[in-house]
Amino acid sequence: MPFKNIVILSLLSLLLLLAFSGRVSGQASTAIASSNLSARVLRLESDLFQARSQLNRLESQVARQGRRLESQRLESQRQSQTGGNPAGSSPSPPRLKPSEPTEEEQFDRLATLVIELKQQLEELEARVVLLESP
Repeated sequence: MPFKNIVILSLLSLLLLLAFSGRVSGQASTAIASSNLSARVLRLESDLFQARSQLNRLESQVARQGRRLESQRLESQRQSQTGGNPAGSSPSPPRLKPSEPTEEEQFDRLATLVIELKQQLEELEARVVLLESP
């Protein structure tokens, strides 16, 4: 009978060991699956960030091209309206600088500035007198 008890006890131990190992391996496989899932989510997030970045670059390039084309279109319209020279022809002559004032005009301007300065000085003197009076 003791042999029978040992066999039964061994079988029960073996069954418990198998059940426990199945549970542990199930937990381990769940942890591995969770880790794999986290890694996949991180890769997807990274791919999404790269895709957004590339989309922003493409939108920027499209906007620059659109502005360039619009600028070219407006320039060609302006040239056709004004009868301007097409690109590649000689540029228009440089604009003339405004002539410098004559000595008489410079003297008049200086006299005006002196008169304005004298008026400002008189106003300041009047304010000082007001501030100094009791």
